[in-house]
Amino acid sequence: IKEDTMLPIEELKKREFNIFELMAISKTVYKTCFKSILDISILLGLPINIFLSYIIVSMFNFMDANNIVGAYTNVEQMKNLLVNGTFEKLGLYYIVIIAVQGALIPLVTMAVARVTEDLLYGKITRSFDAIKESFSCGAVLIIASLIYEFIIFTGIMLFIIPAIFFYVTLYFYSYAIILDKKGTVEALKYSYILSKGRFLKTAVPVFVIFVMDYSINNLISYVFAVFNMGVAGDILAGIVSITISCFFLVTSTLFYVNRKAVAGECPNLGN
Repeated sequence: IKEDTMLPIEELKKREFNIFELMAISKTVYKTCFKSILDISILLGLPINIFLSYIIVSMFNFMDANNIVGAYTNVEQMKNLLVNGTFEKLGLYYIVIIAVQGALIPLVTMAVARVTEDLLYGKITRSFDAIKESFSCGAVLIIASLIYEFIIFTGIMLFIIPAIFFYVTLYFYSYAIILDKKGTVEALKYSYILSKGRFLKTAVPVFVIFVMDYSINNLISYVFAVFNMGVAGDILAGIVSITISCFFLVTSTLFYVNRKAVAGECPNLGN
């Protein structure tokens, strides 16, 4: 790696960086590994995006979305839907979609995390190798994701605040799986340990990352919708959205590495 692209490894080991400092470092990682990140977006992120979109569209077609929406202004129609169990089925489909989404999207997260951490050690990782390693952790990821989604869902049922707490404290679980080869339950516990006593210091970066990623992707969707380029536009919008989201995945990876370092869990980083 060229000297001018090297990252402040020693600094990552010495102190806890704030979210905007991590984003500044992310720019260097993102530019250096852009080809690998773009490949991951196209080869992994886009197919997952298309597959999830297909499932959602199929669900609404099967459930007759127009009929459901119309029921909110038609009492008799609402009664019929309640009697025939339509809303129970709809709830079940949502749970399935969330579970599938929770198992697939972290595959992209883990591939980008691998590319990012390897750069910290002075290595440029090919996208194919990162994707391959991501899939090799698939079994552990799927089980961990199901447990994670169940915990979050339970938290939502308990009036949102517990869901926010668990979302923050378990935020690092997929990074622990790919970067430290933690097991299913071990990864969730490890994420909790890294955030223990640092809830606000974890919650603020997580919130900033979420809001920025969500806002930018909504803006991209709106812009492409205005130009109405059909299927080609949808695919292009997907690639752009995923590629930009990968910047925030890079930031989250640096956040994880930095948190491990300041917590004394990563003494040999960069050596």
